[in-house]
Amino acid sequence: PVVHVDSMEKLHGKTDFAGLAAHSWNVFRYIGDYMHLAGIIVLLATIGKNRSVAGISRSTQILYFLVFVTRYLDLFDHSQTAYLVFFKLTYIATSIIVLVLFN
Repeated sequence: PVVHVDSMEKLHGKTDFAGLAAHSWNVFRYIGDYMHLAGIIVLLATIGKNRSVAGISRSTQILYFLVFVTRYLDLFDHSQTAYLVFFKLTYIATSIIVLVLFN
């Protein structure tokens, strides 16, 4: 049997694309996650400081909650790193906290 090897495989060896997808973490992912978390903390701190939700859209917060809950349904689907579980649960919990503060 003839085995065909392309030029990239000759240079770099066989590429494990499944492995690359499983470990596709990069600095931009971390920066985005922590900036999102910082924004949520600023929102909660502002609500706490002002003791009011004036100027914050309840409809938008409901949509955030719905997006987080539906987007992170995969929490029950397969095992994930503690990092992902922490952030997903944090986003869901903080959106609930903001909604509770409207009452």
